[in-house]
Amino acid sequence: MNFGYIRVSTDKQNLDSQKNIISRYCIDHRINIDRRFGLEISSKNYSTKKN
Repeated sequence: MNFGYIRVSTDKQNLDSQKNIISRYCIDHRINIDRRFGLEISSKNYSTKKN
């Protein structure tokens, strides 16, 4: 089973354009993606608690 994971973290990136690029690559290389996941998040605005 193959999964696709797309993450964008800047205003210049776009989930749809990355999906299209990956889809074309998979078609060219005969790879089937069974499930896709996408996440839009700004790493600049994302904070985690550090120990």
